[in-house]
Amino acid sequence: MAVACITIDTEFPDQPARDPLGIADELLGMLASHNIKATFFVVGAWARAYPDRVRAMREAGHQIGNHSYSHCSLARMTKQGIVDDLVACHDVLAELGIETRPWFRAPYGETAGDSAAVKSAIRTAGYRHVHWHARGEDWRPGQSPDDAARMILRDVADRWPRPAIVLLHSLPDGAARALEIVVDRLDAQGAKFLTVKELGVRHAALGRLREAARLPL
Repeated sequence: MAVACITIDTEFPDQPARDPLGIADELLGMLASHNIKATFFVVGAWARAYPDRVRAMREAGHQIGNHSYSHCSLARMTKQGIVDDLVACHDVLAELGIETRPWFRAPYGETAGDSAAVKSAIRTAGYRHVHWHARGEDWRPGQSPDDAARMILRDVADRWPRPAIVLLHSLPDGAARALEIVVDRLDAQGAKFLTVKELGVRHAALGRLREAARLPL
C-alpha cells in the first residue's frame, strides 16, 4: 500500500494567478471532501495577511509548517538573517495558536546546496528541512492539471514501496484539479495519506529512528 504526504506550499504568487485565495479555498474543500489531512507550509507574511485562511487550515485538522516569513532564497541570506526569518514566521503562526516546529520547507526547496551554514541556521531556529519526492511543477505557466498529476503519480510510483512527499502550491489555477486527480488515483490503489508529522511518528513507531529524524527519506 502506497503512503503519500500531500504538502502544499502557501505563499504569494510570483507570477499572474487568477484567484490565489480562491484556489486555496478549493484545495481545502477538495481535501475535506476526501477526508484527507495535508501539510501546509505557510509563508509568515501570507499568514499575517490572511489569518482567517490559516485558521481554516488549522480548524480542518491540517498540519501547518514554516515556509519562512519572506520567501527569500536562503542562499542570499546570512545565517542570522535565516534564523530571524524563520523565527518571524514561527511567531506569526504562534499568534494564531499554531506550533510549527520542527517542520520547515525552504523557499523553492533550496538550501544552498546543503551548505553547512544554512543547515546550522535552520537547526538554530528549531527546525528540520522537509523536501519532497514528487512534484508536478503546477507553478509552471501552461502546465495543465493532467500533466501535473501525471508527473506526481510517476514520481510516487518510482518511490514505491517507500513513502512519497508530494509537492503542490496553493495558487496555480489548476492545483486543485491536479490534486483531485492524484488523490482519486492513489485512493483507488488503496493509498494511505499522512501528514508530515504522522509520517515521522510512523517511522519512529516502526523503529526507523534514522528515517524519522531525516525526513524526507
